[in-house]
Order: sequence, then structure tokens, then C-alpha cells
Amino acid sequence: MFEIYSKELDIHSEFVSSSDPQWQEVREVEGYDFYHLPEYAKLDASLVGGTPICWTAETRNNKTWIPLIERRIPDSISKSKNYVDYSSPYGYPGILFSSPVSHEQLNSIIRQFQADGADSGNCVTSFLRLNPILNPFVWQKDDLIEQADHGHTITVPLDEDLEEIENNFYSSYRRAIKKLLDEGFTFILNDRSRLDDFLAIYRDTMDRLEASDYYYFPETYFEQLFDMMGDKAYLSCVTDKNNEMAAAGIFTDFNGVIQSHLAATSTTHLEHSPSKLLYYGLIEWATANSNHKWLHLGGGLNSKEDSLYKFKRGFSPIENQFSTLRIIHDKQAYNNLNYNALVEAGREEFEDPDYFPLYRQG
Repeated sequence: MFEIYSKELDIHSEFVSSSDPQWQEVREVEGYDFYHLPEYAKLDASLVGGTPICWTAETRNNKTWIPLIERRIPDSISKSKNYVDYSSPYGYPGILFSSPVSHEQLNSIIRQFQADGADSGNCVTSFLRLNPILNPFVWQKDDLIEQADHGHTITVPLDEDLEEIENNFYSSYRRAIKKLLDEGFTFILNDRSRLDDFLAIYRDTMDRLEASDYYYFPETYFEQLFDMMGDKAYLSCVTDKNNEMAAAGIFTDFNGVIQSHLAATSTTHLEHSPSKLLYYGLIEWATANSNHKWLHLGGGLNSKEDSLYKFKRGFSPIENQFSTLRIIHDKQAYNNLNYNALVEAGREEFEDPDYFPLYRQG
């Protein structure tokens, strides 16, 4: 991969492959999550036909990683030019810093990333999904770099007493959890032997939500996900009195932050809302085990503040802004691709003008 040294910014930056030792160095950073690992980017890239890469930048007292998936832009709109674009893997990878950065340093790092993509010769855009916990910054819009807000995610503080956390639950949740326990529902922290049961209710949930094809992960995806994370991933579940799986989720546990990666509820158990016990069970376990800071529940479908978001809001009042960075590396190529995409679709304008990049709008 090519590398660049900017004397003006005193920064050495480089795009590296998933096998490069520089990418593995994220494991040494306090606060890294599974989203930052090359193995995860490689797994997600396999789903979308892309290539995992990472932009790294180093200054005197900081190192930066931006995990990415590089995808070829279709020949039908690129007119057979070797154009590519970059996007974050699924989830909240964002930007990982080895140490806190000032606003001025942040500006320099992001502008260097934009320039490096331009200097690559064939990268047109980048779409970065910022981490709501690690990347709370606000970027001032310019012609090539724009920050878009997409609603909020919910976090539960795990370094407080359980009673204090419960006091922030909706009162109806406290009653529902007690009722579930009284009716024989049980929380299990980790039981990977029930992966097949989880896959069944997960697919059931995706059907119910009319999810896009992307979310119908192959069985090998789950197997590789667990192999990659070892004991830092849990298949947590709630079973009814007959030991049938009512709700379940894959949760990860890195550096004090538990992430809700994928979750599902059996249609036959929807009326009981067993997910309330699922999240409560995790909270109860995590508060009894030291060194946990947050349970990150995520947000609503497509980052909207919908019924799913409101459900999660019932566990905590703490909201985190979720935003993305939309970066144009080659403005002329971007305009040409947008024009070609409209011509190919037989349209005069895009249905969703806020979509980025426009040329990838279905």
C-alpha cells in the first residue's frame, strides 16, 4: 500500500492491508473495540465483495487508525475506470486514536485522510461511521468533508450500583422483568451450543422487520465471528419455562464496553417482551463484575428514533449522538459518477438527496 509523509503536518500516513502489523497494533490501545480489528473488517468485507484496508497516521505523540472496506465502483457508471470508494465496516468503527487529540489535531488528521485518498489516484469517496462513545466530536462542514447526524444511541452506565441503574428504567420495565422471572423465564449469559436456535429466531426477526439482504448473514459468518473474538463474545439468551429460546443476542466485551451486536426475539414470545430480561440480565451480570463502563445498546433501525430506539431508551436516559463523515476525495469524478448513475437509472434526480455517496443509491 502507498504511504505519504506530510512535513507541514508532521504526520506520516499510510494505507495498509489486513496482514500489516501496524493494523494489529490497535490491540495495544486503551479503548479499542472489535470494530477496529483487521479480522472483523476482513469478515465484513467478505459480505460485500470488498477488500479490508486501514488508514494509519502517526505524529509525535499520537497514532490513528481508520478501518475501511475498499469496494470497486461498478463499471457501468465508472465507464471502466478503476474507481473505488471506502466505507467503514458494519457497526461503529469510526476513528481510533492512541491518545486524546485536540480539535486542531483532529482537523489536521481528517484533512490528511482526505488528501491521501485523493493522492491514491482512484478513490472517489469515503463514508465513515463514527463511534458514538469514542468520537463525540463535531466537524465544521466544508466542500469536501461533511458530518451528518443520524439520531442517537443509548448507553447504560455499568459502573453504578445496580439499584441506581434500575431507578432509571421505565417503571413498566421493572414490572415486566419481575413478571418474566415469575413466569419462569431465565437469563443465560453465554451458551454457544444454542447457536442454531439463535439463527432460527434471528432469521425470523429479520423476516418480521423486512430487513435488507445484507442482514441475512450466512451461518459461517457467526462461526467466524465467535472464533475471532474468543471469550470476548457472548451468545446471551432468555429461555421460557420449557427451555425454548425467547430472545437472544450476540454481545461483545472489550475494554469495559459491552456492545449489542445482533439481537432477536422469537415471534411466538413477542407479547412477553423477553428482550427486557435479556438486557437486564447483562446489566446485572456486568455490574457484579468489575471493570465494566458501558452497555451500548445502539439505536433504532437505520439510526432512526423509532419504536426500537424508544424500547432501548427505557433502560437509560443517556444518549450518544451517532454521526457519519462523508468525504469526497475526487470532486470531478464524484460528479461524473452521479451523472452516469442518473443516466443509467433513467432519472433526472436522486430519490434521496441526502444519501451518500449518491451514485450508490439503489
